[in-house]
Amino acid sequence: MLVRVDPPVQDIEDFAVRCGELGYGNNDSLHSMKYQWCKDVGGAWWAAYQNGNIVSVAGCHPFRDGYRFVFRGAQTVAHRRGLSRDHASSIPWCVLMPEQIAYCGGVAEMSTPAYITTNVSHDSSGKMNRTHRVLHHLSHRGTVDYVGDDTIYNTLQSVWRLNVGRYYETLV
Repeated sequence: MLVRVDPPVQDIEDFAVRCGELGYGNNDSLHSMKYQWCKDVGGAWWAAYQNGNIVSVAGCHPFRDGYRFVFRGAQTVAHRRGLSRDHASSIPWCVLMPEQIAYCGGVAEMSTPAYITTNVSHDSSGKMNRTHRVLHHLSHRGTVDYVGDDTIYNTLQSVWRLNVGRYYETLV
């Protein structure tokens, strides 16, 4: 799988069309992805390509006292069959987030907190509630710490702090 930071906008737009076909409301257009907003606040986008097409995207941007990873993360193909106790079936989690961590200083230099957010109840993709439950599970495994719920950009979300060292121990 090829990974690119800040892929061509046309590639992102093509991915958004596919997301729309799949009913992924948070990723069905550049507007719904908050594509430009992410870039305007100092963030960037990553994309995973398969056979010349984007199959997954995720943004990363400054957030609170650190960075927010896998922002608007989505994938349109299966990464691995079945579920994984470490979320290894998620391309944003296993393929894109390591690139984002490296971009923000890498494991050794990750001196600022790394955050992930999940919607508490609003699920415009049909997948976010499952991801929210997975993060609860990962908190029991020590991969993330639950920080609390907060209204972020008019949406109630759970905020999770990534334990970067533990995260890398779980990557397969």
